[in-house]
Amino acid sequence: MGNVRTLGKRTLSLEVAETFRIASAYAALAWLSELLAVPPDLVIAFFPAAGFALGLTLIRGWRCLPGIGLGWLVFITWHIYQRTGTFGPEHFLPAGITALGAMLQAALGAWLIKRYGEYPSPLDKPRTLLQFLFLAAPASCLTGASIGMLALAPAGLIPMEKLADYGFNWWLGDTLGVLVTLPLVLIWQGQPARLWRARRYTVGLPLLVSISVVVTGFVIVREVEQEYRFGQFEDDALSIAQTMQTALNLRGEMLHGMANFISSAPEVSEAQFRANAGRLMERYSALHRVVWAPGAGTGGSQRGKAGAGRLRMPVQYAQAPDGPVHETGTDLAAIPELRWLIEEARDSGELSAGAPLRLQSEKGNRLALQLIIPVTRGGVDGGSVAERRRAFLGALVATFDIDTLVRNAVGLDKRRRVQFSLTESSPAGSMALLYRSSESNLPRTWAAVNTSFDFGGKTYLFSAVPAEEFGGGQLSWRSWWALSGGMFFAAMMAMYLLQISGHSYNVEREVAHRTRELDASRDQLRTSLGMLRVLVEGSSTFLCVRDTKSRFLYVNREYADMIGWDKEDLIGRSLEEVFGAESAGRDIATDREVLQGAANVREEIELQAANFPGLRTFMITKSPLFHEDGTLYGVCIVGVDITQEKREKEKQRENMLMLQAVMESTSSAVYVCDPDGNFLYANRRFEMLLNLPSGMLVGRNVRSIFSEAVAQEYLDHFHRVCSEGFSISEEVLHHDQTRPLIHLFVRSALRNESGVVYGICGVGTDITRFRRAEEALHELNHQLVATSALQLAILNSTNFAIFSVDMTGTLRAFNVGAQRMLGYSEEEMVGVQSPVVLHDPDEIMLRAQQLSGELDMHVRPGIDVFFAKPGRSLVDEHEWTFIRKDGSRLPVMMSVSALRNEALEMVGYVAVAYDLTERKKIERMKDEFISTVSHELRTPLTSIRGSLGLMVGGMAGELSARAVSLLSIARNNCDRLTRLINDVLDAERIRSGHMNFHMLTCDLRALVEQAITATQPYAQQYQVEFEFEPPDDDIIAKVDSDRILQVMVNLLGNAAKFSTPDSTVRATLSRSEAGIRFAVIDHGCGIPEEFRDRIFQRFARADASATQQKGGTGLGLSISKSIIERHYGHIGFYSEPGVETEFYFELPLAPVELALLPQPSPALMNPAGDGAAAASPAAPVAGALDQPPAAPHVTEAEA
Repeated sequence: MGNVRTLGKRTLSLEVAETFRIASAYAALAWLSELLAVPPDLVIAFFPAAGFALGLTLIRGWRCLPGIGLGWLVFITWHIYQRTGTFGPEHFLPAGITALGAMLQAALGAWLIKRYGEYPSPLDKPRTLLQFLFLAAPASCLTGASIGMLALAPAGLIPMEKLADYGFNWWLGDTLGVLVTLPLVLIWQGQPARLWRARRYTVGLPLLVSISVVVTGFVIVREVEQEYRFGQFEDDALSIAQTMQTALNLRGEMLHGMANFISSAPEVSEAQFRANAGRLMERYSALHRVVWAPGAGTGGSQRGKAGAGRLRMPVQYAQAPDGPVHETGTDLAAIPELRWLIEEARDSGELSAGAPLRLQSEKGNRLALQLIIPVTRGGVDGGSVAERRRAFLGALVATFDIDTLVRNAVGLDKRRRVQFSLTESSPAGSMALLYRSSESNLPRTWAAVNTSFDFGGKTYLFSAVPAEEFGGGQLSWRSWWALSGGMFFAAMMAMYLLQISGHSYNVEREVAHRTRELDASRDQLRTSLGMLRVLVEGSSTFLCVRDTKSRFLYVNREYADMIGWDKEDLIGRSLEEVFGAESAGRDIATDREVLQGAANVREEIELQAANFPGLRTFMITKSPLFHEDGTLYGVCIVGVDITQEKREKEKQRENMLMLQAVMESTSSAVYVCDPDGNFLYANRRFEMLLNLPSGMLVGRNVRSIFSEAVAQEYLDHFHRVCSEGFSISEEVLHHDQTRPLIHLFVRSALRNESGVVYGICGVGTDITRFRRAEEALHELNHQLVATSALQLAILNSTNFAIFSVDMTGTLRAFNVGAQRMLGYSEEEMVGVQSPVVLHDPDEIMLRAQQLSGELDMHVRPGIDVFFAKPGRSLVDEHEWTFIRKDGSRLPVMMSVSALRNEALEMVGYVAVAYDLTERKKIERMKDEFISTVSHELRTPLTSIRGSLGLMVGGMAGELSARAVSLLSIARNNCDRLTRLINDVLDAERIRSGHMNFHMLTCDLRALVEQAITATQPYAQQYQVEFEFEPPDDDIIAKVDSDRILQVMVNLLGNAAKFSTPDSTVRATLSRSEAGIRFAVIDHGCGIPEEFRDRIFQRFARADASATQQKGGTGLGLSISKSIIERHYGHIGFYSEPGVETEFYFELPLAPVELALLPQPSPALMNPAGDGAAAASPAAPVAGALDQPPAAPHVTEAEA
């Protein structure tokens, strides 16, 4: 035992070591393909690891697959990291899927080759070799490429717009890798070993040399092309940098011009300033703001008047593209950054550029550049600093939107091809980003282009990298063709060498076996003759040989049986001896004809065969027989029974006659012409269409029937049908004797068995009525357009709120009634708002939970709530609370229906809502009345019931039997009235939100048994038995057991009440896809169709006469529905009247913590605002059942 365990561990360790060796070799070959990738996208055009994996799987079997998958995981991890710079958890799934694809590709290729490629095989024949390589490469490689694309594209590792290109290159790289590498792997360890090892020098060495030449050539071409493409990119990048510098200098010159204008004018008015600034902004859209601030204070003057104290720069004028900016009086010198820039510009006399700042605009946060130009008296720029300070009048401050400036200066094509950034470098060494386009997704194979330029006293650094558009638009086709074409040539050379070497191998084997085959040829000949005799004797074809005098030399068993003779008795007898002189005369004559003409004679005859009843038809072939010297010695007669074939031909002829009769009786006009326009067939309907007598068309040409123009049109159509092979449809107008007729003619090509077109079949259908119907429909459309204005007026005059919503959740229509009801205008809502703004969020959340249970699907809170039912072609009618524009709340009943286009695709929904305020007031008064009456009746009823119970129990002395019966009736009616009051109070608690639930873990199977026990006495009144099908195991759930028991008792009681006597009600408890399912099935009267939509409504009852006989309040199912929905479940039913009815509810399988789930607000539970407060989660349950109900009290016909 110890030796076995040690051997098992050693075998496992060897397998693990082998797996790691295969993975290392696979990863190394994959890494080699990465080195040979085609720039700039680094497309892998040659993947030798695929051929290695397939060859290894073909030789060693499926145990190599783990090593292949591990090797792929190593490679793809490194590959993704190289391309993206990272490898995170989001890459685990696509990497694993592609690893499975690599393993499946190798396994599928090996299976296909073994199944259909005749492996192991010498591969010496072109067909076998092509079949082997096709299954190995193009066929199996589709698997890895398809799985790889489906895994990497959703993960964002492959652009969706390049999915087809990447998929093709993946497939081609694997295909070339298999075609080139697989022969090398087979030479290494292929079978038969003697053949493949002999190919090391005849195939392997030349293949390796050719691969080396191709790789060398590819590397040279790739380097040359890479240098050329980088030069192109560098030219584009430097051109953009020069353009940016020129654009900035141009804006500086523009500001200098405006400064000269201000300095030259005695006094600049606001109108002059705004006119000049407006012209500049019209010309330069990037100019965001221009501010003129005259200087005052130390070192400066204001129009020649020296100031005193510190420098002040109050804004006098400010202009933006959309008009004046009210910043008058703002002191720019009070801003430290601006003061420093203004002083720098004043002292230098040159334009000064500020640090990048952010603009707040409708387009978001955008970077801007602030330029300050000093304005001096008389345009003084030179001189000392003191002179410039004395001549200083003020400063122009201009703000430019950098993004707009770049877009205006740099063309879209260059921005797509080059990703660049512009950074300000201050003398202090700090860096500030001024502009950056989006980052490039290209592999990091090219260096960035960096340059700099000076502007406004600052140095700006320009850096550029190639954009994805640059790479995608300049695919390295030379490198791709150099590698792909070279590898394809190497693969073709390998195929040729494999075929030559295989052929040589087969020749050697053939020579070795030829001697043995020649020695065995005599025995084989004897065997063949014996087999021929067996074949002739066992054939169903009769055969006989007669000499020149019509004597039988040989007959097979079939001939002897056919004429009723023994085979041995026929040999040597003449025809006259067998058949008689009169019957044999014709056969003797045909024998002589064959002998005289030395040629075959075929004839069809009917014979009465002895071994078959009735006449049989035979095709007889008589052939002359010659000796080796060429002299005739007899006739060979071969007869084939063609009785069945002849019957089939007769049946076909009858079918053709039947088809011709159908063509004559059809209402369509049918004709057949040859390509030259000669009529081969025309039914009577077509002849009548042309007003021609019967039989006048066949054999005539279209030119003799129609005018030259019409005949030429027919011939042109015939030519198109014959040349293109497609059917042509055309509407043709004909006139019969009474009215014009429109026919739709379809002309189709007729082909023989060889596929050659020999004619054209035309079939014409009368569409006159269809065209007249179209005209009538067109007229009807005009009438509909005429009435649209009336419909619009009716729509706007209604008091209902009507609005429509598209599939994006945006309002597309908002009628006048909705505007009056909600206070919003059409402009505020249509195309701008979603209907969600009209609803309470808590109400939407509650409705989403209800619909999720009702439709057995997850409905997200939001606009999906309104699409859930219409999306299933259902009308969603539900009470909602609208929130008006002024914040007030309005209860409405809203019906939502789907809007569909001509293709019946849902394009949105339409909602119709009407005000429920008055109805809510009436309902509130009714509910208050019912609640008050119920509470007031409950106490005296309890006393009455207790007193009656004591009297029946004998506390008041012994009573007569009649008195006990009357008191029992009274007590039962008290119980019934008590249940009615309890139902009313439960319904009121649910409506007002006062019913709380205590969620505890319990066994639902025990709960069902408890419900059946509680309901059994009630069912016995109707002579009904219960049958429970318990589940195999316990079903545990977290529920309010009292409330769920109440629902079960209600459903069981309903089923018993409406079942026929002596029947059985079946209850089931099981697990379902939704969770836990409880169902009650009875065979009673069922649910009427017209009552099903409102069966779960309060006080709803089906047939008044039936429910009065059975009793009930009409509240039980409504209460049950509310209880199940508060457990986040679903209740429903199926009913076939008079056959079977099933009521069921489903609860989530996982425990539901009500405290952790969002609860509806009291306003939702009490939308009419009747003042009832919502129950606190920590408060005791108001009016909760102390015990499970003793008997059911809800009928199946009640809502």
